[in-house]
Parts: sequence; structure tokens; C-alpha cells
Amino acid sequence: MKIKLILCMGSSCYARGNEDNLDLINRYLEDNNLSEYVDFRGQLCCGDCQHGPVLHIADEKIVDLDSSSITKILDESLMKLVKQRVDKK
Repeated sequence: MKIKLILCMGSSCYARGNEDNLDLINRYLEDNNLSEYVDFRGQLCCGDCQHGPVLHIADEKIVDLDSSSITKILDESLMKLVKQRVDKK
């Protein structure tokens, strides 16, 4: 089963930065050849507008997402989960 990566695409999160974060995440996934391990999707609204932009990595919810920290978040949270999947194979 792939790791679920869900980016809130509701109007509030989109306007607060997830428009740019979408491109950054897509580039990160492509640059790191993660399509085998990650199911990346947008969701219309995650229901946490006051804390947006919002990103879910598996069961972890990241709020107040900032484009300057997206690479660090993906390196720490997502890559840890990917490494666990690879180690199990």
C-alpha cells in the first residue's frame, strides 16, 4: 500500500500557498522517484481552514505549511516512511 500524501486544495489553503506547494511537492516526488511509494492527491477541503495551508502525510497532519519548509518536511516525514517501506521489502 502506498503512503497517502494529501494536500488541501480548498480555497483558503490554495490561496494561502498550496498553489505553490502543489508544484513543489510534485517536483520533489519526481526528483526523488517516489511514485512507487506515494499516492499524492488533492482534497477539496480538509476542514482546518484556520490553520492552513494543510498537508497530510499518512496519519500526520501538518498545518501552517510554508513553501520554505516543504522540502525539510518531506525529507523528515515522508522519506522516513518511504525508508520503512523499502526496509520491509
